[in-house]
Amino acid sequence: MDLSHLAPKVQQIALMDNEARIAYCDMPVWIKTSSTKSFLDVITRMIELQRIGSRSCLGLIGVSGIGKTTMVERAEALFNTPDATRILRIDLATCGRHIDLQEVFLSKIGFTEKVKAMSNPNGVKRTKERLEQMQAAVCILDEANALIGVRHALIQSNYTYLRAMANHDVGLSVIVVGTEEFKSHLAVDPQCRSRFGLWEVHSWEADSDEFSRFLKAFVKFMPLRKVSVLHTEEIQADLVDGCNGSTREVVKVLVASAKLAIQSGEERIDKELITLSRSILLPTFGDD
Repeated sequence: MDLSHLAPKVQQIALMDNEARIAYCDMPVWIKTSSTKSFLDVITRMIELQRIGSRSCLGLIGVSGIGKTTMVERAEALFNTPDATRILRIDLATCGRHIDLQEVFLSKIGFTEKVKAMSNPNGVKRTKERLEQMQAAVCILDEANALIGVRHALIQSNYTYLRAMANHDVGLSVIVVGTEEFKSHLAVDPQCRSRFGLWEVHSWEADSDEFSRFLKAFVKFMPLRKVSVLHTEEIQADLVDGCNGSTREVVKVLVASAKLAIQSGEERIDKELITLSRSILLPTFGDD
């Protein structure tokens, strides 16, 4: 059986029974694109600059589901080691309306004291020492849209601490991850607006060569015994239109299509399977 269309490690999976192959389809897949490579290069530079005392601030902005969290998780996995936490990632999604950014940050790096007890020169010194022990260089605030809905009394103090994290006293580069709505929130504070550069992750476009490369790479990791040709104008347009240009939704549809291809014996993804999968996973509002 010729399985040369698959990645080497997936070729062995493709020889297994249907149940094992269907289960494997749910394994996370990391596809390197020029955009993600450039982002990881930026993280590398941030780490290098931090070693010589320079810091920078960045807003990673894009629609929900485009892959921002996957990008920062990849950075975390790539640069952190058992001996060094160079990337400190904080997920703000579960913090509700009572996010005190300073409290969340200090808790993340191991402090249990009240914020007031750490809001003094000695507390700042201890914070910096802890970060140096961790070898932390970059703090990534994921799901930063959560900061928009905090209680009014916390809004200004959160802006202030967001700026303070990158000051010399703390000494981190800071990346905030959110949508266009958060970009507008960030711009309200003049100092944040001037400090934070923007890195915008654009939705997929049907005629994008990058999208073609993404699809070619993705099917190499689906354990199908026949070749799936997805990088056609018709299929790309269908995926982009049906999934609103969202990486998350495209992946959902392709994984479901791969499972159906195994179950049905088709062993490859085609337009019909994509249409069927999309109708199951992404129902639209219509007439009764």
